[in-house]
Amino acid sequence: MDSYSQQYNTILLVLFIVISILIIILSLIFFVTLPIQLIQIADRTAHIELIGKVKNEEDIVVWTEDLNTSVKRIDDALQAITKTLSNAVRCVDYKEDKEVVIEVMDELIVQLMAHQTDEEELMQKYKFPSSLELAHKSAHVSIIRKVISFHDEMVKSMPSVNESIIFCSTLLPSHIHSQDAELALFLSEKVPKDVLDREVVFNEVRIPPSLDAFNNGPNASMIEKIQFDKLIDRIKEELEERLQYEKEEELKQEEQQKAQS
Repeated sequence: MDSYSQQYNTILLVLFIVISILIIILSLIFFVTLPIQLIQIADRTAHIELIGKVKNEEDIVVWTEDLNTSVKRIDDALQAITKTLSNAVRCVDYKEDKEVVIEVMDELIVQLMAHQTDEEELMQKYKFPSSLELAHKSAHVSIIRKVISFHDEMVKSMPSVNESIIFCSTLLPSHIHSQDAELALFLSEKVPKDVLDREVVFNEVRIPPSLDAFNNGPNASMIEKIQFDKLIDRIKEELEERLQYEKEEELKQEEQQKAQS
C-alpha cells in the first residue's frame, strides 16, 4: 500500500512539474510575442496614416522636430532631401511617367551625394575622430547604394505606394538620430557658426569620397561600378542641360523686362 501511495505521489509530482513548465512556456510565448505584435500593429497603423496623407495631398515623408541636429548646414540639406523623398512617393501614387520618376530620383541622388560629400569634407577638415568617421562613411555608402537600387526598381517596375512609403520614410531617421547627430555635436563645438550656417549646393554632381573609395575597392562588383558610372554620366549631362536651359530662360526674362521698361 505504501509503495502504491509513493508511486501515486510521484506521478502527481511529475504531472505538477510538467504542467508548471507548460504554463511557464506559454506565459513566455505570450509575453514575448505580445510586444512584437504591438510593434507590428503600430507600424501598420503608421503606414496606413502615411498612405492617407498621399490621398490628402500632404507631404508623405515629413521632417519632424526630433530630426533636427541644431546645425543649419546639415538640417537644411536633410530637409530638402526629405522633401524629395516625399516627391518620390508621390510619383508612385500618381503613376507618373518614367521620365518624371527618373527626374525625381536623379534629384534625390544628387542631393544625397552633395550632402554626404559636404559632411565628409567637414569631417576631414576638422579632424572628426577616425573611428566615428569610418562608421559614418560606411553608412553613407549603404544609404546611397540603397537609393540607387530603389531608383532602378522604380524605373523598371513601379513599386507599390506602401513599399515606397516604407522605403522613403525609413531611409534616413536612424542615421540622422545617431551618426548625423553625433557629427553635428562635434562640429558645433569645433566650427564657427557662419561656416555651419552655409548652404549646401545641389546644382552639381559631387561624389562622396566614401562612395568613390567603395566603387574602386574590392567590395564593389564590376557590374555595379559600370552601372554607377553610367548613371552619374547621364545625371551630369541632364543636369548641365537643365541648368543651361534655366540660364537661357533667365536671360530671356531679363531681355523682356528691359524691352518693357
